[in-house]
Amino acid sequence: VLPAAAAALLTQAQVVANPGERFPEGARAETRALPDAWEGEADVRWYRLRLPPAEAGTPQALYVARACRELRVLLNDQVLWLGGAQSHCHRPLLLPLPAPLLQPGENRLDLRVRGEPRAQVGSRAQAGGLSAVAVGPQAELVPRHARALLLQVELPQALTVALGLMGGFLFVLGWRHRDQSHLAYFGALAMGWALVEGRRWLPPLAIDESAVEFLHGALLAFVTLAAV
Repeated sequence: VLPAAAAALLTQAQVVANPGERFPEGARAETRALPDAWEGEADVRWYRLRLPPAEAGTPQALYVARACRELRVLLNDQVLWLGGAQSHCHRPLLLPLPAPLLQPGENRLDLRVRGEPRAQVGSRAQAGGLSAVAVGPQAELVPRHARALLLQVELPQALTVALGLMGGFLFVLGWRHRDQSHLAYFGALAMGWALVEGRRWLPPLAIDESAVEFLHGALLAFVTLAAV
């Protein structure tokens, strides 16, 4: 029995800045290396990648470690994923590739990424961009996705909840016992930091991203005040 083909890491894409719903055929595309971190460019980009031939009979999948902030995926002009307002700045994405959509030989993958340039956000982690993309046997990519999801989302989520609960308890304790008021400041610091980290996994707010960045910066100022 021949061993299954390993997943391929795609590190180059044809890139077009265009807000349309489909990849703009005929538009001048620029070849870029992945990962691609945005600096001062447009807030919507299309990435076109060519997939290597898939092994017949083996379920295939697509793994995207980071696509900040919103992502739409098309395979051979068929919509595969509509992320809506869900952020993938910290949340990795694993998508099975349906066999009926895969063509013999080379396949075309289009990814539409909407995000903010580095100059418009308070952290590089929130800036628009796309990581290298892995394509290959689903059985190989599932453990990779599960590990990244645990480290980047689930573990920080559990620690954030624990930190927020502990902070709330210490804040109430310090508020009720004024001779231990330092506990209230530490509790406020813990709750504030829990809210800062909550951005990794909380649903996006239904307001403009610039307002979110302003609130995030104000929250950091509150955390600093509580710390000192």
